[in-house]
Amino acid sequence: MLAPAAAKNARDLVADANVLVERQRWPRAYALAILAGEEAAKAFKCISVVMIGAPKVSRHDLERDHIGKLTMARVMSDLLFPLWRAERGVPPNIAAATARMEEVARQDDKAKQRGASGQKLISDETLSAIQGLAVLRNLAAHSPTDEIAADRARDYLALADAVLYALRASPGN
Repeated sequence: MLAPAAAKNARDLVADANVLVERQRWPRAYALAILAGEEAAKAFKCISVVMIGAPKVSRHDLERDHIGKLTMARVMSDLLFPLWRAERGVPPNIAAATARMEEVARQDDKAKQRGASGQKLISDETLSAIQGLAVLRNLAAHSPTDEIAADRARDYLALADAVLYALRASPGN
């Protein structure tokens, strides 16, 4: 179920990014494109586990390992797809090529985060609070049970209050 959902989300994010490109909203379009790559990599990892018996990947890794997903997205776009289309051969040093892709993935992750705050539409503190909310939301949405513990609900409320406080402040304060 996770692979098809991640693939659909990747397609939707690309469509949203294209709308933003048409409106010349470059930083946010780029951020959504990077997120789409993460979602595509998540789908690819899920399929790899099933199809080729790749080492089991935890749901936590699939949700939280942004650098890993972005590195996989770079491996897919810069290595696998060109090989499948016979656009270029195998790099002579795969380890070095992968290391370069991981460094670019780290740059992509930073650019993704700046996409929301790069024009200082929101402060870095607000971005951090929103990211915290997203983590708690993912934990709740992907929990194996339907129950939310009281401490997790209190954490979520505290982060929601922090986001509201940060949004009321002007960027950079």
